[in-house]
Amino acid sequence: MRKKRTAGESKGDEEVGCHQGEAGGRVREAILKTARYGDKGWRKRLGEAAESAFLAKAIQMGFGVSKPWGDSDRYDFVVDAGGRLWRVQVKSAYSSTKEGGYTVHAFGNENRDPYTAADVDVLVAYLVPEDAWYVVPIAAFNRIK
Repeated sequence: MRKKRTAGESKGDEEVGCHQGEAGGRVREAILKTARYGDKGWRKRLGEAAESAFLAKAIQMGFGVSKPWGDSDRYDFVVDAGGRLWRVQVKSAYSSTKEGGYTVHAFGNENRDPYTAADVDVLVAYLVPEDAWYVVPIAAFNRIK
């Protein structure tokens, strides 16, 4: 699912890719501004903002992108990578830990059930303050309990 200007680490069938954004400026600032509102439903708004940023990023990179109707599926997008369609779950982090790292969860926000290969193909993590994107195959989480 990766295209140009990515760096990755290959481990057998698992590959984790990172892409630093070019359009970070205005989109990132708008997302960070949303994070300050703190109104009811702010987490959902942040997720929607990250999904919008993903849509823009994927289109800029030349992928075809589809959005399923509603919130019933465990994936956010279907990405056409040429020879394959990928079910993509987008997660985001807006602030770092005191150690300087970021946390994204490989489970849903509603029920904390972990994502599996039956649900999604890849998890895309967007670290908003860094404007960095990570593409992680769901198989990478099989070993984590």
